[in-house]
Amino acid sequence: MALEIADPSSLPGRAAVKTAFWKQHVDAWRDSKLTQREYARQHGLAVAR
Repeated sequence: MALEIADPSSLPGRAAVKTAFWKQHVDAWRDSKLTQREYARQHGLAVAR
């Protein structure tokens, strides 16, 4: 069975790409033991207010 990759140009594909992007960052942030603000600053991410 082949792994199906979502088409990043389709709406579901863009959602899958965004979900994967943020999941990687959340996992890395949790492993880093940094505050959310410090992790975001170090990775050029905006902090929600």
